[in-house]
Amino acid sequence: MKLKAKILSLIVAFACLVSMFSMPSYAADEIEEQIIVAAGQGITDSGYWKIGAFGKVSAANEGNYNIAYDAQSNTLTLRNAEFENKIIGAYAGANFDMATGIVSTRDLNIKLIGENSITVETEKYQEATGIFNVYGSTYFSGEGSLTINIDTDNAISTAIVAGYGEIHIDETTVNINAEDCSSQGTCGIISNKIAIDKSDVNISFKNSDNSYGVFSNPTGNLLEVIDSDLSITFEGCTNANAIEIFSVTFKDSNVNIKLNNQVKSWEAINHGIYTYSLLIQNSYVDVDIISLSGHGYNSVLTYAICMIDNFVDRGHMQINQYHTGMKITPDGFSFKANNIDLGLCSVFSQGMYDDSAMAYYDASNSASSTNGDNWNFRYDIETNTLYLKNLEATKNLNINGYVNISLVGENKLYCTGQSALSCNEAPVITGSGTLTLVSDSTGAIEKSGGIILGENTTAVASLSADGSAPEAYDNSKAEQYKWVQITAANEPEQNEEELNFFEKIIQFFRNLFQKIFSIFS
Repeated sequence: MKLKAKILSLIVAFACLVSMFSMPSYAADEIEEQIIVAAGQGITDSGYWKIGAFGKVSAANEGNYNIAYDAQSNTLTLRNAEFENKIIGAYAGANFDMATGIVSTRDLNIKLIGENSITVETEKYQEATGIFNVYGSTYFSGEGSLTINIDTDNAISTAIVAGYGEIHIDETTVNINAEDCSSQGTCGIISNKIAIDKSDVNISFKNSDNSYGVFSNPTGNLLEVIDSDLSITFEGCTNANAIEIFSVTFKDSNVNIKLNNQVKSWEAINHGIYTYSLLIQNSYVDVDIISLSGHGYNSVLTYAICMIDNFVDRGHMQINQYHTGMKITPDGFSFKANNIDLGLCSVFSQGMYDDSAMAYYDASNSASSTNGDNWNFRYDIETNTLYLKNLEATKNLNINGYVNISLVGENKLYCTGQSALSCNEAPVITGSGTLTLVSDSTGAIEKSGGIILGENTTAVASLSADGSAPEAYDNSKAEQYKWVQITAANEPEQNEEELNFFEKIIQFFRNLFQKIFSIFS
């Protein structure tokens, strides 16, 4: 199958991120003893160490240490430790020839106490890692946290790697931040198996091209997230890939992925989740792609086999050209709006992110609003929110995908021969205004799902277009009502002058950036 072939080819292509780690010259089965180097300090037996000025490591005691090692339990403890990775050459018969914060040759337990950090920096073209296990697995635990900051502008770099083993993060917090890194490639976690259990893991990339959040090494196949929060974000990263691994399992977890790429180029490729097998049990997964590149280069979710909560095979799905966002809940999939029409006029559609004027729309003139003042529609891509402000029209509002609707002022849609609101996913309605939907010959609300009333939002409806004999709105009768009035008092009223003032500021800078861009383009 094409998906499988592509994943395997990507794994092979990305194998350089594993081969970069300059394995010792001997084979894996030629070494049995554990070799550990942490903050440049070789560790052969139990002990305590303190990190001083300029990263100098010295012997310490149980009451005053940043690094400790217990040989009996094979546990390396980091206690409020802050250090940089260092170039490690020959040590204990092995020639690592690499820059890393912590390296071990066999299984290693890392216990976190307090706040710990490793800064990954390199000399020119010197590959670098935060924590690297050559032949074994690494197990993170502890009530503290670990933050790995990557700042490399000349070489490939990775935060956490297990060359042949696994990475387990259990009941702890791990943060990975990469900023202004080399276009040769940056990765958060690479391993044969990556298991996150009862933990918070946050991976963030800024201005770091060819970046991967979670990636399997050439023999790897599984990401497993259980009872955890996983966040992966990209800002300004050309060719960004959040999760790319053969099999993915989310159970009792919250997963948030955001790829914000404002580069307009065919090279600006974004992948949310790319996998062969996806299993989701009682979890919430939110993937958003905001990109100026052609949407054929964006893939929110691709899989061959998918099971949601127990085991409903959804078949193969590839979402790229038609959606930039999706949510997976125990109830199934929902897709962010990819098209919003008022009558036959497209207010928002895919491929128009680079046209900032589309953010505002004046229904009275059937045109974009250029000054941010006279608008009836305002669509916020990042929050997937459609704002309606004092809209009065005789055209159908059609929404393809799910969207949040925020009401400002009084809004009215009167339609003849068709519904007033068409939506294939129920929109969530909040705001501080009203929306009246009227249709003379059919239901005021068309398609499945009806509407979702947000906090402090109420609705009344009538089977008659004149609104007589109103009753409390009932979603099961959504397509029967010819008159629906929705009142939202969810958000505080905002002074119109203040609203226009801030909109003018936003529009001023938008126009300024457009002019600057046009000069240099």
